[in-house]
Formats: sequence, C-alpha cells, structure tokens
Amino acid sequence: MIKKKRIRKLNPYKKLLPTTDEAFVTFSGATTANLERAGFSDDAEEGAKILPNRVGRISLFNAEGKNRIRRDMPMETAHRTVEWHWYERHGRDKVERSDFRDVPYKRYPREFIEPPAIELTLSTDTDGNVILISDPIKGWQKMRLC
Repeated sequence: MIKKKRIRKLNPYKKLLPTTDEAFVTFSGATTANLERAGFSDDAEEGAKILPNRVGRISLFNAEGKNRIRRDMPMETAHRTVEWHWYERHGRDKVERSDFRDVPYKRYPREFIEPPAIELTLSTDTDGNVILISDPIKGWQKMRLC
C-alpha cells in the first residue's frame, strides 16, 4: 500500500502495484471534515457515490479535464472579446458609449484532454472504519498523471 498525498510517477512503486489492468484507489481514516471537503453530505450513507469537489488542480482535472498547449504545432489566430467604453460629445452633453469587439491574437493550438471523472464511494472496512473507494481505473499502466 502506498501512503502519499500525491503520486507523480508510478515507476518506483511497480512492485507494489497489481499486474491487472484494473486498479482501485482507497482512502482510509476519513474524518467528517475530509468527507465534507470531498463533497459528501453529513447524512451520507454507505454506498453513496459522488464526483469529488474541485479542491486542487488534480480534482479540477478529474472533474473538468484540461487543455494541453501544443507548442510543436504552428500558431493559430484566436479571438477574444473585449468591451470598449468611451465618451461622445453631443453638444453640451457627454454620452457614455460601449461596444464589444473581437480582437485577434496569435497562440499555439490547444488540445482538450477529457476528464477521467473518477467517482468516490463511501464504504466501511472490516473494523468499521470509514473508507473511500474509487471507481475501477482501467488502463492505469498507460495513464499519464498530471
């Protein structure tokens, strides 16, 4: 069992990990504060399943995915919308005007990486302690961590 907050590379742990194509992530010793931070309600029962709250960058990627900047490709023209404000003189009056314009700029293309959307299930172990179990993660050997 690996006991760390964040694992960036799996190579040092190859001997500890299962050889199957499917793996689970478990979190034992969950407190009420941890469960609330993850997104479980106070009256959550065993078997409750949620997509964890977006707390950090890894949970944000799990929920929303991310864009990878492709610097190996030629730049493309993108547009951003800008709101302009100015004043016009109408005789003695000063009238405020505004308009929206699309401003072109150059950027590298973006490639969207789909979110894994791994959900957590509330459960208990044999001693009665609260644990969180992830969905089965298929193809974890080929997975690239953030």
